[in-house]
Amino acid sequence: WDIHARRCVRRIPKRTSGLRCLGTSSNNNIVALGHVDCVTLWNLSSKEDEILIVQSEIWSHTTITCISNIVQRDDEILAVGLESGVVCLVNVRKACVISRDFESYSRTKSPHSPIHHLEWNCTHDVIGASCEDACIKLWNSNDGTLLHRFILDKNTNNNNKKRRKPWYTFAWT
Repeated sequence: WDIHARRCVRRIPKRTSGLRCLGTSSNNNIVALGHVDCVTLWNLSSKEDEILIVQSEIWSHTTITCISNIVQRDDEILAVGLESGVVCLVNVRKACVISRDFESYSRTKSPHSPIHHLEWNCTHDVIGASCEDACIKLWNSNDGTLLHRFILDKNTNNNNKKRRKPWYTFAWT
């Protein structure tokens, strides 16, 4: 969208209908996730449609729930959150998963809690995730070490039972 003119300037191709989430990069790329569990990258400066599709064997056993913006570290890196609670780092230029060794901790009986949202901090050395188990988790993005886990206070529902509701998003300030 051209925000000032309030008009659409380009459409993502039809086959990504059912768009679940998207991210951007500082060098005019956009990355999107649709119904099929693959991540598609477009360069908005290019006239070509898609320029890269990333698929992984890891994703064939679970569902991708969210993606981050692309960050520039040694290369262009994208974080992918999975329903199984796993966070994968993807090298966008090489179209390959480079890491999925993020420690996980869940207070529920299930060892993994679906990831709802991923966000890098400003230096790209910490990645945070909002999760189904009412936690926000922060990891060192270099080695996958869990740095901190924030737990949402219990909420009271209509039946006066206390329960935790999931975090769906968050932002760094």
